[in-house]
Amino acid sequence: MSSSTMRLISETFNTQPTKFWEADPQAWAAIVATNINGTFNMARAAVPHMVTAGFGKVINISTSDQTIVRKGYAPYGPTKAALEATSRIWAQDLAGTGVDVNVYLPGGAADTGLLPDSPDKKGADGNLLPASIMRRAILWLCADQSNGQTGGRYIARLWDDNLAPAEAAEAARSAPVAKPMIM
Repeated sequence: MSSSTMRLISETFNTQPTKFWEADPQAWAAIVATNINGTFNMARAAVPHMVTAGFGKVINISTSDQTIVRKGYAPYGPTKAALEATSRIWAQDLAGTGVDVNVYLPGGAADTGLLPDSPDKKGADGNLLPASIMRRAILWLCADQSNGQTGGRYIARLWDDNLAPAEAAEAARSAPVAKPMIM
């Protein structure tokens, strides 16, 4: 990685699952402010410098399709859907500038502080991925080898360390869709 370039990796936060009508309005607003507005504000501050330099990377951390629409996960899921739509728009807005925008996600529940400690700690599919799964492809997304790869959605669980990085990236990239499919 070149030290003269900028990379912005945005992660967001979640609260415990709850029914939307029982959610604390202040907690709801805080999640929306952090996950959507916080990501926008960070990118808005960094991207002009990237555009001027003719190079940069914006990587927004998302979640699985199942979690985006999972029962009890509002507003977290909807903010991740907004983040993915926003990332796609940013990639189009930044086309030709040398700044790449991608979405990166674990591909299942990861063993992080977002999940409460309990004997039955697991994701929606019954599995729990190690948090370290995220570091494999993030290095590639930040590296010069990924230059020009923009508008993608990469799933860490699908990254194959036995492949060359470009091949592993292709295998981990979600197929593009014509429009967001929420329902």
